[in-house]
Amino acid sequence: MCQPSWLTSTLSPVVPQWLGPDACLLESRAYLRRLFPGKRCSLELELAIDRKDGVPERRRLLGKLYRDDRAASVYSTLKELRNHGLGAGRFLVPEPVACVLEHRLLLSAWTEGELLSAVLVSPMPPAKSREQRNGC
Repeated sequence: MCQPSWLTSTLSPVVPQWLGPDACLLESRAYLRRLFPGKRCSLELELAIDRKDGVPERRRLLGKLYRDDRAASVYSTLKELRNHGLGAGRFLVPEPVACVLEHRLLLSAWTEGELLSAVLVSPMPPAKSREQRNGC
């Protein structure tokens, strides 16, 4: 993953649909974001893209390398969640781009925002009593 030419040749066959018909992947680089020893690691993938109109573009993907064969099941789960309304709105699941089975690599669109795990684990404010809710 640290060799840009190898990474670019690995990504080139699996990202054309996501890039669009007028785009060509020129170069890519990987940056380690998080490491979960024995489970997976998350990579920020920076892509340099050439367009037919001559305007170069930079895009990012999130890559997750899994120790086991989870990439395909996570890819399917992301697609299902997006199909059930989590593709837009307050809670957003990243768009799954591709799954490269031979490298146990999941690619998803880069998504900004608050992590769902942070929302789920954050402490809930104390519940109001019935009197407080009724204004007493």
